[in-house]
Amino acid sequence: MGDLQAHRARRDADPQHLHAETKCHYCSLFHTEAAKLFGATDEEIQEAVHYAKASLGWSAYINGMQEDYDQFKAELQQVGDYIRSKAA
Repeated sequence: MGDLQAHRARRDADPQHLHAETKCHYCSLFHTEAAKLFGATDEEIQEAVHYAKASLGWSAYINGMQEDYDQFKAELQQVGDYIRSKAA
């Protein structure tokens, strides 16, 4: 599979995880089939859906525990700053 086609397969599999969370059958079907057309394997699609499961679980946890949003935002900024400092 060429680089462009591989990029398209990943690009179309990525929304699959989002629509697995929103439970929109139309969007899930569309993005699954689009990803397959561009060469995404069943394993790649499954990986995207597993990402959704992990993402949704953490979302449920931090919302359910009513974590302080401003503190979360500040901590996320610190993580980003640290990663950017190491990449430079």
